[in-house]
Amino acid sequence: MPEEFSSFRPTKKRTPSRAECEAIIKKILTTEAQARTVNSTFKRPSDFMGYFESLYPPSAALTKQVQRAIAALDMARDSKGYYIINKSKEQSNQDNDIRRLLTEAQYSVDPLETDSTVFLKIEGSFVDFVLHKLSDSITMKPYITTMVPCYNGILIYTKDKEKVIELFNSLNL
Repeated sequence: MPEEFSSFRPTKKRTPSRAECEAIIKKILTTEAQARTVNSTFKRPSDFMGYFESLYPPSAALTKQVQRAIAALDMARDSKGYYIINKSKEQSNQDNDIRRLLTEAQYSVDPLETDSTVFLKIEGSFVDFVLHKLSDSITMKPYITTMVPCYNGILIYTKDKEKVIELFNSLNL
């Protein structure tokens, strides 16, 4: 053996722990999501094996450890079956339930950036009753985006603040 290689001794790499596998899998999926915005490569534990086998000697123990890590991560899958990083199955199920409900409710997103607020200060015991009457009011309804009950009144969001104030004032309050 040449002199320069005398200190080189190949070391046997051990099989990584499940926690190490989990960390590596998270890193792989995070990198994949950053590079492609979505994971479109990893569907099964075997899809990770090429990467692990480049770091550790291939073995049945390595395959089993990767499978255990995937199971322990309990990752959700998208509609095509690819793993979703940082989302558990429970979170994914909750998101799907919310998605279904919002779709059924024919939702829309209305950022209230252009709306102004008017606070109608009233005694707390009347809040629910007045809120109900205002929401049914033919006069007020066109000018009210939404109302939020508060313990001492009602917070009204409107696109026409002056008109809402004018309408309240016209009630001879």
